Amino acid sequence: MSSTARDLATITDVIEPAGDPVPPTVVARARRTVASYAKDADDCRMLLSALGLGPDTDDAAGGGSAGHH
Repeated sequence: MSSTARDLATITDVIEPAGDPVPPTVVARARRTVASYAKDADDCRMLLSALGLGPDTDDAAGGGSAGHH
């Protein structure tokens, strides 16, 4: 029955990250798109976090959160 067992590794454990950083304009556009489809603020935070677009990625993307609504 081991064929039904699932490996619960995170995607970062399985796939190597891309070498090129995502431009801040693309990150901002992705965040707006996710926010427009989220049910509420909690849903938005969860989705952004799952996609690696949460607030902790601002420094890595070279952008800030000021002015983003």
